[in-house]
Amino acid sequence: MLKQFGFSGYLSQFIECPALPNVSFCKYYRIHTVPIGTSAVDKNIDKINKIITSGLYFTPTHRYQNSKSRYSADTISSISQLRDARIFNLTVDTNRIQQLQNEMESLMKESDEAKTNFIQLKKKKKKVLCVDTTAPRTL
Repeated sequence: MLKQFGFSGYLSQFIECPALPNVSFCKYYRIHTVPIGTSAVDKNIDKINKIITSGLYFTPTHRYQNSKSRYSADTISSISQLRDARIFNLTVDTNRIQQLQNEMESLMKESDEAKTNFIQLKKKKKKVLCVDTTAPRTL
C-alpha cells in the first residue's frame, strides 16, 4: 500500500544481523513497522500523513514522526533532518600505532630479560643457602 508513495520497505529489511538481536529490535523498537522511503516520499508527504497518522518513517534526508493529538482528531507531525553518516570517517595514525607496537615489543623483551635474571639470581641464592647450611655454625 505504501509502495505507491515511494516507500521501499521496512527498517527491519535493511538491517543485517543475527536472528536474536533482530527479534529484540522488532519486539522493543518495532523496527518491522518503520517504513523507509525514497526521495519520492517528500513529494507525497501530505497524502502519507493522512495514511500514517501515528508512527515513525524515514526518507534519505528526513525523519518523520506523526502522532495523534489527545484532545482532537488532529495529527501532529515532527520533521527532523538527518545528519550525514559519520561511521567510517575515523582517521588512523598508522605511524603512532607502529611506534606503540615497537614500544610494547621492547618492554616485553625487557620483561623477559628481567624474568630470566630473576630466575638466575634465585638459583644462585639457593646454592648459597645450600652451601651455608653445610658449614658449621658458630655462636
